[in-house]
Amino acid sequence: MVKQDMSAYWIPQLYHRNKNGTFTSVKSQGATIYYLQRGDKEDGPITAFPDGFRMIAGDMNLRTYKNTLEQRAITYVCLGVSGPQTSAFPKQNCPAGMRAQINFPFCWDGKRVDSPDHKSHVAYASLVDNGKCPKTHPVRLVHLFYEVVFDTNAYKDEYVNGATPDFRWSMNDPTGYGLHGDFLNGWHRPTLQKAIDTCTADSGVIEECKAFQLFTGDQMRTCKLERPLGLNEVVTGTIPKLIMGGAAAAPKPTAPKPTVTKPIVTVPKPTGGVKVPTKTTVKVPTKTTVKIPSKTTTRKRVVVTVTVRA
Repeated sequence: MVKQDMSAYWIPQLYHRNKNGTFTSVKSQGATIYYLQRGDKEDGPITAFPDGFRMIAGDMNLRTYKNTLEQRAITYVCLGVSGPQTSAFPKQNCPAGMRAQINFPFCWDGKRVDSPDHKSHVAYASLVDNGKCPKTHPVRLVHLFYEVVFDTNAYKDEYVNGATPDFRWSMNDPTGYGLHGDFLNGWHRPTLQKAIDTCTADSGVIEECKAFQLFTGDQMRTCKLERPLGLNEVVTGTIPKLIMGGAAAAPKPTAPKPTVTKPIVTVPKPTGGVKVPTKTTVKVPTKTTVKIPSKTTTRKRVVVTVTVRA
């Protein structure tokens, strides 16, 4: 863990709808959060998030695919099998788990740290995860990319004769299109900016980034999130219903055809980056570890690895 990062990273909890109508939370196998250094150099240098900055990627109410930049930013990868990423839940068993992926916009208007919809102050670049920023949002921020893996293989026996398990996000979305993520910046801004500018090693060893002060392994293992006073909502295990808001619960599609999208990352993932533990959440946050920067170039990345244990 990096002591200078108190950011919150969130996505909804994934559930399996049981035959008796109850819902069981699907176990998270961990999360990785990347700080990617993307965009067009003509848009200027990459900037650390300003104090108080927050944003949302995705739309919890979506149940269909319209090929917008925002929807192209939400994808799934079925681990353990070959095939392209999809925009809806995979329709085959994923032996190594289902990986949910969220690209956040990295073009900023340079003025507001938030907006009423938590989106309007930022915008996607022309290629979603790369390209030029629009003139309305000319400032290039660090690009956040979430990967969260869920153990959907626990329901492998339900993939029979074309049938699939009834997975739902916590807002009762049976399609996968409603996946969204929240980011609330808690970085000490000078530290993050220094890491972006100076931590250029490709080794991925966090100790090489002198910008950070790190917690020890023992300190990280004993770190637990205290439940806020009065918050008694049960969100893990088997629950009788999903109570979050959003679009009205749609019936599970009988024969859905997931929209297949071409991979939007046009370069192979770098192996470099400096590892940095931080705090994160998948519905109810627990332990985390993060990872951060590599070279500040148009296609390099600042990597943040977050491990979540239920």
